[in-house]
Amino acid sequence: MIKLILNPYEGVGNIKIGMTKDDISNVLNITPKTFMKSEDEFVDDFKMMHVYYNDQHKSIAFEIFPEIEVKFKGINLTKNKIEIVKKAFEKYDNNIEVDEYGFTSYKYGFNIYGDSEEVESLFVFENGYYNK
Repeated sequence: MIKLILNPYEGVGNIKIGMTKDDISNVLNITPKTFMKSEDEFVDDFKMMHVYYNDQHKSIAFEIFPEIEVKFKGINLTKNKIEIVKKAFEKYDNNIEVDEYGFTSYKYGFNIYGDSEEVESLFVFENGYYNK
């Protein structure tokens, strides 16, 4: 299992925002499959994470699945229950935005999502990602 630390608005471990597909492929030692996520958005599937890019082909966000363990301030963000992560995290960010699928911390640049009680994905994004 890959274990990484979240660095807000920078990336996770040695996978950084601003890397190219080849950079990330070299770090993970995986050749991704590219697919169309939405009408104008192509995403790379690295099996345990999806990578989103800007027009310059630099990464701007990572959707990380529980196959990768990501921690921040000692909190396991990927292999956990959403409510446990939310309660533990509220002391670091009292302005988290909660919805029916999880929560977003704009202060630290990530979303936690899941259709059940379990975290299904961690979405780590660049500064200003939602201001576009």
